[in-house]
Amino acid sequence: MTATALALALALSQSAPPVDIVVGDIGSRAFVLKTVGFEHSAEGGHTLRGWLCRRAPGMPLRRLAVIAEDGGGHVIWRSVVAPPGFAPGRTHECRVLRIDVPAEVGSQTKLWRLEKP
Repeated sequence: MTATALALALALSQSAPPVDIVVGDIGSRAFVLKTVGFEHSAEGGHTLRGWLCRRAPGMPLRRLAVIAEDGGGHVIWRSVVAPPGFAPGRTHECRVLRIDVPAEVGSQTKLWRLEKP
């Protein structure tokens, strides 16, 4: 795990309160992922959905690695996605972040990690 990696534990049940998770530069805490949940599609796939908010100026996120781990800490899925873009120098903006996840991964995942690849 790199120094800029951040482990994210997401409780994705309907009854769980929204969780704010810090991603991006850990030192500046520039980005927060809010209101995370799953959307189910008719084709049987899942989409991890949340609001990615920029809290402070800093380097833009060009790519974001999404890693799913099972209860034993084993990586069961990994993907690199392009996060939504933000206006340069602006803060307190939020954009929807959608990540398509295979159906079998969503039900097995106990820990989600986001890191800068």
